[in-house]
Amino acid sequence: TVVVDTSCEIGGDGNAIHKGLGYITRIQVPNPGMQGQIIMQALANCSPEVIICDEIGYHDDVEQIQTTSKRGVGIVATAHGHDIYDILENERLSPLLGNYNPKTRTRTTKPSFKALLAIVEKGVYQFFPNLLESIDAIAAGKEPESYLLGPRAADHLNRINPSQTR
Repeated sequence: TVVVDTSCEIGGDGNAIHKGLGYITRIQVPNPGMQGQIIMQALANCSPEVIICDEIGYHDDVEQIQTTSKRGVGIVATAHGHDIYDILENERLSPLLGNYNPKTRTRTTKPSFKALLAIVEKGVYQFFPNLLESIDAIAAGKEPESYLLGPRAADHLNRINPSQTR
């Protein structure tokens, strides 16, 4: 596993890797514009099974993530958006999500990720276990399969739909 750490939010600040990460290779990115280049460097030099990176879609990293996933390397990445629909409508991220087009409600390829986890609020997460099926459901105008997880998930459900909790 390789962590490509752009803003030191994954591995911690400084040269010492956060103990919670265990035995991994961490590559700090000196400039956010270099994240794509560092992802390719990690792929070429470290032979990882998984690459973890944060804040994708701001620079030239989308093409490199796509290439990495097509070479059989798992990708764990973060991207900003309020929900799955925001992520799907982000034109920069579209190639990683099967080239989904929200206007035509179609995709042309498989997504680079197998699943998606959205942070709904602190302590509440929405998990889409099969991203390909979720995208196809949204394209068909259906609600995608997902699960609310986390220590505050039940509280969240009570707030948004109190009649279903009885």
